[in-house]
Amino acid sequence: MILLLASLLGFPCAVNAASVKGIRSTISNPIAIRGGVLLLSLTARQHGKNWPSTLKLVLSDGRKLEAQVIWVHHDTTTSFRHWTIDPRSVAVRRIVKSDDSSLPDTAAAFLVVRLPLDADGQLKLGSQRLRPQWFDPPAIIDSLGEVDPDAATLSLIRSPDLPDPSSPFEYFRWVLLAQRRGVHPPTPDAMGEIKAMVAQHYSDLWQIAFTRLASSSSGVAGACRDLLTQTCQDLNQAFAVWVNDPLELDALLDLLLNKSRSDRDVRNAALAWADSKDLSLMWPQGIVGDQVEIAFANPTFKAQVVRFRWLNSDSEVIAAELEPRVVTRVNVDRPNAKKVFQLPGTLHISAERSPTILLIEMDNLSEKITLGSGVPVATPPGVYFATLRQPLTLTEARAQLRYVVKKDQRTTIQIRKLNNRWELFLECWRKQEATNKVNITHASNLDQVRGSEAVTIFIGPAQFDGGPTVMLTVPEYGWHRLFAGSNDGTLQIHRNSYVDRWICRLVLPDAWMVGKSPGRIKLGFARTHGNSKMIELGPNTTVPWQLDPGRIEIDISQWNDLPIEPVSPRPIPMPDYSRISSGSDR
Repeated sequence: MILLLASLLGFPCAVNAASVKGIRSTISNPIAIRGGVLLLSLTARQHGKNWPSTLKLVLSDGRKLEAQVIWVHHDTTTSFRHWTIDPRSVAVRRIVKSDDSSLPDTAAAFLVVRLPLDADGQLKLGSQRLRPQWFDPPAIIDSLGEVDPDAATLSLIRSPDLPDPSSPFEYFRWVLLAQRRGVHPPTPDAMGEIKAMVAQHYSDLWQIAFTRLASSSSGVAGACRDLLTQTCQDLNQAFAVWVNDPLELDALLDLLLNKSRSDRDVRNAALAWADSKDLSLMWPQGIVGDQVEIAFANPTFKAQVVRFRWLNSDSEVIAAELEPRVVTRVNVDRPNAKKVFQLPGTLHISAERSPTILLIEMDNLSEKITLGSGVPVATPPGVYFATLRQPLTLTEARAQLRYVVKKDQRTTIQIRKLNNRWELFLECWRKQEATNKVNITHASNLDQVRGSEAVTIFIGPAQFDGGPTVMLTVPEYGWHRLFAGSNDGTLQIHRNSYVDRWICRLVLPDAWMVGKSPGRIKLGFARTHGNSKMIELGPNTTVPWQLDPGRIEIDISQWNDLPIEPVSPRPIPMPDYSRISSGSDR
C-alpha cells in the first residue's frame, strides 16, 4: 500500500478500448489520517477509457466527500536531470477521458481526498466497504527538536542539497530536513493542488512514523532521520548523500507504521535498518590518461581509509585518507607498460597492455572499475569521444549506473587531422530546430550559455588547474564566443543544419594545439540545448556544482597521413562498474 510505484507497475491490464466499469479500491484497509489526505489505488472490473474525474466517498455518518481521480504515470517528458531528481520518474495529474487503464503503459488511476478531523469507522466507495487503519493527525516531533516560530522557511527551489522540488513523493524529506535544520518546511501548494495533496499524504505518514519511533527512542529516530537528510560538502557546495532508493524508503515506512509489531520490535528493526546503510559515494572524474582521478564523498564524522590496487599487475597497494564531511579527489597512477605496437585508427594498443581494472576497497566495501587504458593516440581516421552526458545525479552515483542518452539529444565528437590542420567534427542531434535562437555574445560563463543550441570546446588545463587556454562556444546560428584564448585569424567554423541535427567542423589554429606536455593536448566539451536549460559535458564525469568537464589528454604526436586500410575507430570508453562484494545495501 505504501509503495505507490509498486502498485503502479503491478496495475492489471487487459487490452481493450472499452469504457472503464466497476471501479473499486485495490485494498480494503487503507491507512487513513483524520484531517489528512486519503490516497487510494484504484482498479476496475473492466479497464479502459472514460474514467470519471471525481468519485463519491461516503463516511460512516453518511457524509459524502467528492474525491478527485488522478492519473499516475511514468514521466517521459523530463530531459533535464539534477542531483536530487526523484528516481521514481513518476508524474501526477488529474485524469482525463483519454487515459486508458487497459494499456500496458505502467500507468494507473488513484483517488485522492481530504478527510475531516472527526472521520472514523468504515468508508464506502460505490458498493465497496473500506475498513481503514485510522491514525490521528501527526504531532510535532518534540524529541527531535522544536522549531522556533520566528525561524526561517525553506524555499521550494532546486539545489544539490535540497530534495526534488517538483516531486510530491519527496516532499516528506523537506519536512524532515527543515526539522533537522531548525527551520520551517515550504508549503507544497506551489506544486499545484493535486501534487500538494499527494505530498501531504506521504509527509503525514512519515511524521506519524517518526513520532512513533521517537517516542520509543529519540536516538534511533534521529539516526534514521539523518540517513534521509544527510549532506556532504564539496567546493563550497553542500550536496545530498541521503538514502534515496524508493524500495529502501518504503521498507522503513512500512516498518514504522506496522501496528502488528510492538514499539520495541519496531525500534530494534529501525536500528538494524540504519546500521545497514552506508552513505559514502564515489565517482570517477578522469578515467583516461596516466592517472585516474576518483572522487569520494565521506559524509561521516571520522576519516576513512581507501585502498587501490590494479588487478593483473604487480603494482603495490595505494592508500589514501578521506577527510570527514567533504569530498576527496584521489589521483591513482597507472602502472608502467611497455609499448609494443599500435593499430591505425584505434586507441593505443600494446602487447603488454596497461592494467585497466582498478580494485577499490574501504572498510565495508570492495568494488572494481573497468577503465580505458592510458593516453589515447590520435591516428587516422581520428579519435572519437564518448557521448556527452548530463552531470551526475545522486541516483546514478548511488547505483553506479548512468542514464541512457536519448538519440535526439546525443552529441558525437571526433578529432582528426586534414590537410595538415587539426580539426574537430561535431554532430549535435535534436528533436527540432530551436525556436529561441539565443545571442551568446554577451555571455560571461558557461552557465549563461544555457538555453542556447551550442557546443563549447575547452582546450588546456581544467578550471582548478589554472583554467583553459582556449574556451570557445559555437552556436548553431549566430556569432561564436571566444571566452579564453585568441584567434590569430586561422580559426575556421563550418556549420550545417538539418531537420534532426546540426553539424559543425572547426579547423583549429596551430597555436591552440600546443600543450604543456610535448605532443599532447587536453580537451573537454559541453553541449547546451535551445529548448531547455539542459547541459551535457564530457568526456569525463562531472557533478552539477562543477560545470567544468575536466580534460582528457590526447597524444597528437604520432599522426601519419600515409594511406592505410580503413579501420573502424573506437570511442573513448566510459567506466564500467562491477561490484565484487559489499557490506552495505548501496
